[in-house]
Amino acid sequence: MLARINKGFIIIMVLIAGCISKPAKKAVAETSYKDSLQTNNKDSLYGTWVVKEFKFGNSVSAFGKEEAAKYIGKQIILNADKVNIFGDECSQPSFDITKNNSKDFFYNDYNESDSSVIPSQDSVTVDELSCSSTPVFTNSDSLNFNYSLIFLNRNEMITAVNGAYLFLSKE
Repeated sequence: MLARINKGFIIIMVLIAGCISKPAKKAVAETSYKDSLQTNNKDSLYGTWVVKEFKFGNSVSAFGKEEAAKYIGKQIILNADKVNIFGDECSQPSFDITKNNSKDFFYNDYNESDSSVIPSQDSVTVDELSCSSTPVFTNSDSLNFNYSLIFLNRNEMITAVNGAYLFLSKE
């Protein structure tokens, strides 16, 4: 009888050990990146970002396709002490980084429910970038500007301009 109990115990332990596995390296790297954004490590956001494509969702856009297409190839440059977003420059940027549920963020901030625009991942990291000091140079009507920069991962970002969603890649 004791031999049966020992065999049963050994079989159960082997099954439990087989269920424990190490996470894939890619998942670990992505988690580390998301964690660094959550702790306001802005260094991972810094660099040059280039518009690769645009999409329109189900919300109203002030842009037509021709106007949105003019943004293809334009850049967003993010640094600690200066940003340049499509010609708007600021020497004292303010970064407010949060992690948000993708669907909730797009619906609450943009009244957007179009699945072709909303990222398929559960969450996105959003940087509410603002410049409240006098910019060095601005193309906008206001001396102050704000942009929501929506980071999908370390190489992909979305921002909205006049109802058009601009998809950027990091250079």
